[in-house]
Amino acid sequence: MDQSAGYGVAAGLLSALFSLVLNTKLARVVKEEAITLGAPVFEEIFKTGIAALLGGDILSSHVTFGVVEAFYDAARSRGGRSYLAGALALLSHAFFGAAAVLVVDRSGSLAAGIFISALLHMSWNRWVMGDRVQPKK
Repeated sequence: MDQSAGYGVAAGLLSALFSLVLNTKLARVVKEEAITLGAPVFEEIFKTGIAALLGGDILSSHVTFGVVEAFYDAARSRGGRSYLAGALALLSHAFFGAAAVLVVDRSGSLAAGIFISALLHMSWNRWVMGDRVQPKK
């Protein structure tokens, strides 16, 4: 593993830890909105931002985060759903990472990469959560 990938893995692990702490706190305050709105923004900032700060590979950070979330989701789910939840966590975070890398490479803007990956992540979570989350009126 080259140094960039190693720092990317470290960024993904740190991001998972920071996200677990922050998402737990957010969920106590704003419930489902934390899942669809708060968590994606903070997770994308952590995964891409920490990788960039460490000089790590952004995609490695996102994939590592996805692996951690896959194990977490699989451990929290029951039966066949646990494998599906884990697989989707890994695939979705890899996709968000690929989108971030593509945008950063094309635009030269880290902020644009984070914005696009957060937007995709929020859309994904909204779709997955379905009718369980409704905006407050």
